[in-house]
Amino acid sequence: MTDPTSNKTISCVTRGKRIDYCVGDLVECSLSGDGTGVIEKLATREHLMKRSDHRKTKLIASNLDQVMCVVATEPDFSEQLLGRVLLAADEAQLRVHIFVSKCDLKSSLERIEPRLDVYRSLGFSVILAAPKNNEQETQKQLADLLANKTTLLLGQSGMGKSTLVNALVPEAQQATREISEVLASGKHTTTFTKSFQFSFSNAKGEPVSGTLVDSPGFQEYGLSHLHPSQVEHGMSEFKALLGSCQFRDCRHLDEPGCAVKKAVSDGSVDKRRYDLFCKVMNDLDFYQEIAYKFTGKNHIRKK
Repeated sequence: MTDPTSNKTISCVTRGKRIDYCVGDLVECSLSGDGTGVIEKLATREHLMKRSDHRKTKLIASNLDQVMCVVATEPDFSEQLLGRVLLAADEAQLRVHIFVSKCDLKSSLERIEPRLDVYRSLGFSVILAAPKNNEQETQKQLADLLANKTTLLLGQSGMGKSTLVNALVPEAQQATREISEVLASGKHTTTFTKSFQFSFSNAKGEPVSGTLVDSPGFQEYGLSHLHPSQVEHGMSEFKALLGSCQFRDCRHLDEPGCAVKKAVSDGSVDKRRYDLFCKVMNDLDFYQEIAYKFTGKNHIRKK
């Protein structure tokens, strides 16, 4: 929190053992006699991004305006992970932009263009850039998109997300290093989510500013907090087909007369995207089985 009398940043602690706060949360704090603060109350969250499995839920950031998922021309990015981020953002009612880094590698870009076209056809904005060699150009390219917004950056490890952060917020590298030294005392590694304020000029030379939330790279993205219907409706290419299956309760997996499976067969629904859907639905079945095994109760998530 910021001390209103001195405008200095004050470290705040939680009461008891509560740790379920995340970057972007709005809280009420009180000042302690030792110059620190205590979090007293959490305001209602909006647009919360999180990931989860059957063991735990990890809150990433709240009160966001949009998500930018960073992929790269090389190494190969995981469409399973990208698809999971898109589903999580749909549940959080957040728009997603797909940022493609290392686009100066022309042959690699040409190789993945057919896959990028799939996402363009689904209505996602796809941004091509090379922030490592063109920092100012990247700033101008993203300025109007990021202006006056809080944007969460997500990406699997190795996609160039840190390079993008440093291009947009040059002081971020130093700030991150200082925080790491504080948090990692006595530890070998530390990962954390951090928000940065940025300010630079757009292509017209006009100043723009906003907030960038940088999160650690990931290798998996669990979606156990989603209901099966949220997965189904989160696949935008399915929406025109829902209600056309032979059975009203069709899950679009093994049922006969499925309109979605027919669309996959004739090529109007992308096969890789359908495989993602099947994998996520099977994961939810697995989480359900685990929950029933240990509690004897079905734990279907509410819509």
